[in-house]
Amino acid sequence: MAQYYIVEKRNLPELSWAMTAPRMGFLDFLRALQDDPPALPRDGYVRVEGIEDALLAARPKMADLARDMHRILGRFAGKLQKWNTQVAIVIETRIVPSEQLWVEHPTDRIPLYLVFGSPAGGEAFFKVSFNLSSGF
Repeated sequence: MAQYYIVEKRNLPELSWAMTAPRMGFLDFLRALQDDPPALPRDGYVRVEGIEDALLAARPKMADLARDMHRILGRFAGKLQKWNTQVAIVIETRIVPSEQLWVEHPTDRIPLYLVFGSPAGGEAFFKVSFNLSSGF
């Protein structure tokens, strides 16, 4: 089943397909979703980087941008499901799993749970359905 995989960069080898998948920035990914048809590989893979930078740049309104990202991703869930594209969301720093999913960046804590909810996951990565059903 196609879905999001949230993974720390150091754990990319655990998602072997993400190592060679086409790369794009997070904001480019949001733009690609809005294309008709989406500018994404059908029945393929994509590696998305830079969500941390986008959220940090929005300070002090990081939480507002995270909620907007959640809404945008939710709106295009059906399109992603139809295209069957696996999406690796690569996190440069450390993911802090708890009741709420955070990214521990040297300058700030990034509330990733506001975008993707707080998914269950293993040590290497977290899976989230395109409809973001893990909620927040």
